[in-house]
Amino acid sequence: ELGSYNLCVIPSLENKFFLAPYNQEANASLIASAPELLEVVKLMDRWNRGLLGSQDEKVLSDKIKIAIAKAEGGN
Repeated sequence: ELGSYNLCVIPSLENKFFLAPYNQEANASLIASAPELLEVVKLMDRWNRGLLGSQDEKVLSDKIKIAIAKAEGGN
């Protein structure tokens, strides 16, 4: 089962609109995972600037896995 789908109107860059299916459950998972995803992005920014140590890199790796799982509907 794919869940319930609805249609949403999405504007394009050319000022045209089109209909696209969306899944409410998938949207809810993404919204619920937003804090974890933001935390990962902030940690990745610190890593990119050379501000994380090797122990922090393990924490970052673990947080990435957790954030992805939550965004995909896991806990």
